Amino acid sequence: DLSSSLELLPMEQVDILSICAGLLDICKRRAGNPEITWLFESGSDECLVKTNAQYLQRVVEHLLNNAAKFTVAGTIRMSLLHAEGKVRIMVSDTGIGVPADKAEYIFDRFTKLDEFMPGTGLGLYSCRLIVTRLGGSIYLDTSYRDGACFCIDLSDEK
Repeated sequence: DLSSSLELLPMEQVDILSICAGLLDICKRRAGNPEITWLFESGSDECLVKTNAQYLQRVVEHLLNNAAKFTVAGTIRMSLLHAEGKVRIMVSDTGIGVPADKAEYIFDRFTKLDEFMPGTGLGLYSCRLIVTRLGGSIYLDTSYRDGACFCIDLSDEK
């Protein structure tokens, strides 16, 4: 059970660039929406981070699936950025967005902003539990105005 422990998950050096690019392709095919443009951006050819690939994949896939669920047409973009000892994974979309005053609320257990959309409301809550146990943080970038932009910050210490 993820919520019963705060202990870090087992981690090893992983190239998250290939993981993220692969997940973007999978989610794009699964969504099958020709109205959405999927973009992947990174400043390098690889991005080595000490993490747990399996758990990180679950979080990134969830963010991409959410983006596809709430974006009827437009762009879903994944970016990998290196800054100040951190690697940031950003998933942004041009969908309905999240009101800034709900930026923390959406990470609570069983929270759903739209009762008519499928899902249990456990997704972002679980994502935060996992990312915390990866020694990182996950949050909504409230300065982004074109939809929703979720960020995962991980330490790039070797």
